[in-house]
Amino acid sequence: MTPSVNIQSSSYYDFIADSYDELYKEEQLEKVKIVRTLIKPRPKHWLLDIGSGTGLSSCSFKCYKVGIDPSLKLILRSRILSILGQAEHLPFPNHSFDYIISLTAIQNFKDIDKALRECKRVAKPNAKVVISCLKKSRKLHHISTLLTYYFKVLIKVEQDKDIIWLLKPK
Repeated sequence: MTPSVNIQSSSYYDFIADSYDELYKEEQLEKVKIVRTLIKPRPKHWLLDIGSGTGLSSCSFKCYKVGIDPSLKLILRSRILSILGQAEHLPFPNHSFDYIISLTAIQNFKDIDKALRECKRVAKPNAKVVISCLKKSRKLHHISTLLTYYFKVLIKVEQDKDIIWLLKPK
């Protein structure tokens, strides 16, 4: 009998944690290639990965990095320092991060508006923020509208399955 899971809940990701990288590695690494052309953190910089999962999206950056994810089982498999938490309640001081990334996670946030306010709060004034969203998400228009409200869009890239934004806090 297959367990019933809600795809947007952390229990879904807990359920697939053991096979997460196998399921998403190739797809995530394609996005990371694009992200690496958009941002260039230096060793002294701080990077926050929101919805970090196993840390696959941020582990190759040569800087201080921390992830946050609501799935305990993914956190336990993380390649980077990660904490259990949600995008809507980032446990960091104001203006803490030089770079923030969130790849293919925003459409799963419970309160996208609050999460983006938190993202802006913890970003340094000249921070670079990279967010991607599934093109097929029903929330895409809403997300795009909120992104342009809170951030200045520097670059927008259409990838195979995602739209990737390079942003700067307004």
